[in-house]
Amino acid sequence: MHRSISRESFLSRDSSSSCARHSAIKSVGSSLADLYDDVFMPKDLREAHRANDRAVLRAYGLPVTITESDCVAELMRRYEALAAQ
Repeated sequence: MHRSISRESFLSRDSSSSCARHSAIKSVGSSLADLYDDVFMPKDLREAHRANDRAVLRAYGLPVTITESDCVAELMRRYEALAAQ
């Protein structure tokens, strides 16, 4: 079943993605490889990405504890249902 995203969830996601962009901008001079490497990623950027991930999962009504593979499978099920309409 398709679930629409609420305005509050959208705004929360937009806000958390802005934090991720801001954190990345503060790290000017770092390579993309460094910015997205779990070991070298700046702590504030890592937390901003995690906050964004949680906001997106909540917006789609998925538990924040879902595994990446289960998340992808669920999103594909939703896509297939929408595509079949």
